[in-house]
Amino acid sequence: MKRVVLYLLLVLMANAAFSEPFKVVYHINEREKMGMLLASVDELLQTDPDADIKVVVHGSAILKLINSSSYNRQIKNLMSKGVAVGGCNNSILKNSLPKDSLIKGVGLLEDGGVRELLLLQQQGYLYIKI
Repeated sequence: MKRVVLYLLLVLMANAAFSEPFKVVYHINEREKMGMLLASVDELLQTDPDADIKVVVHGSAILKLINSSSYNRQIKNLMSKGVAVGGCNNSILKNSLPKDSLIKGVGLLEDGGVRELLLLQQQGYLYIKI
């Protein structure tokens, strides 16, 4: 009887673990891959609308987070679905971008994108490099 109860508890715990929404951090540092990133995030949202998704942008990809970017509308659309997008402060400085040129709603990662990636992975976010 104890084995049956233990088995049922394990099954229930496993079920609860797998029913949790995914916690995912996407990492992009190449501007040429922004379309691929947006498609991947959108695809995950279609299969798991409750996923906790964060996007960390640095390197040359930071240029795709400015107001005049051709991806402006798509990025705003994902943020409206709860996706948190953060831009690396170091990349902003290296590219001589004014901080107010970022798309409204994009978070400024004051301590840098790499540090943010490390912190999010410590918090249990699954890492996806685009």
